[in-house]
Amino acid sequence: MSSHAPAVKSALIILEYMSDVQRPLSIAELSRETGINKNMISRILSELIEQRWVSRDEEAATFRITLQPFQIFSRILSGMTLHTLAIPVIKAIWQQTKESTQLAILKDNRAFYIQQLDSTRMVRVASAVGGNYPLHCTAPGKVLLAWAAEDDRHELLSGELVAYTANTITAPAALRRELETVRRQGYALDREEFSRGIVCCAAPVFDYTGSLQGAVGISSSTVYGSAAELFERFGQLVINGANQISSQLGWQDRNNHFSQ
Repeated sequence: MSSHAPAVKSALIILEYMSDVQRPLSIAELSRETGINKNMISRILSELIEQRWVSRDEEAATFRITLQPFQIFSRILSGMTLHTLAIPVIKAIWQQTKESTQLAILKDNRAFYIQQLDSTRMVRVASAVGGNYPLHCTAPGKVLLAWAAEDDRHELLSGELVAYTANTITAPAALRRELETVRRQGYALDREEFSRGIVCCAAPVFDYTGSLQGAVGISSSTVYGSAAELFERFGQLVINGANQISSQLGWQDRNNHFSQ
C-alpha cells in the first residue's frame, strides 16, 4: 500500500467492513472482501481483540466487531453539538454574503434561531438569537416542516395557516405541494411570504442518524433581488454550509433525504 502506515489503514478498512456487514466473518472472507492478505488480517485482528474492538468465536473461527468503537464514537458526538459546529460555518456564509445569516431549530412548533448574524448591507434584514418564526411561511420553517416526521408534520399543518402577506401559502394542500418541492430540490425559499420586502433561502442539516437537526438560512431585502435571485447568488453556498455541518455531525448519505 502507498500509505505510510499500512497497518493502520488496513485496520480501518477491516473495521469499516465489519461494521457494514454486522455478522461473524472468517479471516478468509475478510481477505477476499477487503483485498488485504490473510497474514496482515490475522495480526490486526489479534491487536483489535486485545483492545476489545473485535471478539472471536473460537469454535467457528470467526470474528465480529464489538461496541467498543461505537462507545468511543458516542463520546465524541456528545462533545460535538450542532451549535458549536455551526459557528464557523454560519460566520463564513455571513462574511461571504454580507446578508443576515441564521441557524434555526424546531422548537414549540416554530423556527427558533439559535444563531443569527445581521446583514452588513446598506438595506439590511435584522433579527435576533432567540427569535422564533412561523413554519409555513419562512424558508428555515419550511425546511423544518419538510423533513419533520409524517405524524409531526400532519399535526403542525393541522392548525391555522396565518396569512402574513399576500404571498403566504394558507391552503394546506398547496403547502404540502410546496414541502414536497422543498424535499425534492433540497432547499426552501421564502418569497416575501412572512414579510413584504424580505426574501430568504434555507437548507437542511442532518446528523449521523439521518435525523433533521436544523436549517441554515440567509435573508435579504428585495432591494437586492427576488428569492430566486438570492438563491442564484448564494443558494449553493447555503447548501454547502448546511452539508458541511451535517458531515461534521456524521451524516453521509445525502441522496436518501431528497425525493427524486
